Amino acid sequence: MDNLKRVTVISTFFLLFIVFYRPVGEQIPLQLPHWIQKLHHQLYEHFTHPQNAHFIFSVLTGEKKGLSPTLLKDLEMLHLRFLLSPTGLHLTGYLFFLNRKKRLPLYFACFFLPAFYSLKRIALMRLLSAFNRRIKQINIFYLTFIISFLFGHFTKSPLSFTYSFLLIGTFFSLKYMSLFQMFLAISASHLLLAFFQGNNFSFLATILSILLVQIFVIFLPLIIIFIATFYIYPSHWIEPFTRFFILLIHFCAKLTIGSFLTSSFMLLCIVWILLLKKRKRWLLVCLCLHAGLVHSPAIYVQASRPQVLLVSVGR
Repeated sequence: MDNLKRVTVISTFFLLFIVFYRPVGEQIPLQLPHWIQKLHHQLYEHFTHPQNAHFIFSVLTGEKKGLSPTLLKDLEMLHLRFLLSPTGLHLTGYLFFLNRKKRLPLYFACFFLPAFYSLKRIALMRLLSAFNRRIKQINIFYLTFIISFLFGHFTKSPLSFTYSFLLIGTFFSLKYMSLFQMFLAISASHLLLAFFQGNNFSFLATILSILLVQIFVIFLPLIIIFIATFYIYPSHWIEPFTRFFILLIHFCAKLTIGSFLTSSFMLLCIVWILLLKKRKRWLLVCLCLHAGLVHSPAIYVQASRPQVLLVSVGR
């Protein structure tokens, strides 16, 4: 629990810095090699439904061109926008079929990719774990982000750095927690991000996002098999799986309608009071304040544009 507090406090300082000192402008277009752009065109030609091809390409590269606004909105409602940017979660799925030793060269290869700082951080974390197992995982986590910060990753992509630090740090803090505490810890992280973005928050969306991430992890190795076989025999056999996952996202997003709450500071306090199991007498006060007195303050107007804030995540 102490680590979760530490991660939350540090992430809050990062978010405050971004809001007040680093206003985010327009997204810088991702420059992809020609052969990758050619793959996008080939997928578009072979798939029956263009949206499925765009989704596969977005998962692989982070390029969101061609994706429908409805899909992007539903992913944002479910706190799953990061699925469309290569992250450590994607790296785990891509290397699913390789043993630990064979993964090491690919971890080193990540450092030669343009941008994709999230992948580089996870690759560094895995390499540090592989070469020095005496260091605790939580210390490797902090060491990785210190190195990443020193190499200027925060300056180049502050949102990606902060999101990664908060979410991965929360994941490392879940050890020895009960299921209810795990849910509250994940909710606290999502709620903190929603608060600084000026977005509403849904506990149901948090639950559904956890389930969808588990399905996505199973889906990733299929994408790798598809891409590997696509150059040998162009086909679209993965399209039914892709369509199913997209429809599942739409369905889950509809389930969350009516479940969103104002991401007020008081709601964040309520979650932390439940998480710490202390001072429950303050719950009623926080609930009353959350009901109508305190909302996300107007000074966070720069952070109330989720479509701008989220664009650089995973880059």
